[in-house]
Amino acid sequence: MECREIGGMKDELKDRQFCVYRKSTNKFMDDRQCPRLVMIHCDIKDGVLTLTAPEHEPIEVHLQKVLDANQIVIIKMYDDLKNAGLDCGQEVGDWLSKVLNEDGPLGLLQYKAGLYSERWSHRGYRWFFGIAPIKEKVSRIL
Repeated sequence: MECREIGGMKDELKDRQFCVYRKSTNKFMDDRQCPRLVMIHCDIKDGVLTLTAPEHEPIEVHLQKVLDANQIVIIKMYDDLKNAGLDCGQEVGDWLSKVLNEDGPLGLLQYKAGLYSERWSHRGYRWFFGIAPIKEKVSRIL
């Protein structure tokens, strides 16, 4: 496991590389809003993302096709922070809707370096055990 700027990385799989979002609102989803998300397992080998979930057929997403399609979507995160990424296609969105038992359409977003992001975090010193994250709101291009 390697530590990177926005999360861990092992082989081709990077933490915080993908995000499930509601297409009707372009708002991201997490396990507090949709606990079934924790049942989805992902792996990347040779540029192919494979998602699996109990009692469902796995689905594959060819990441080069996602890059080639270049379908940029801007979603809202916590505190309405905006992040741009690439939509991974209708097929995986339909699979997610089925697995997560959601009525409305869902999408899978892949973050890509160079697209707009309002994600923010800065490490600094605090009184609590030395180094702790200090948030500093900064919009930037990743």
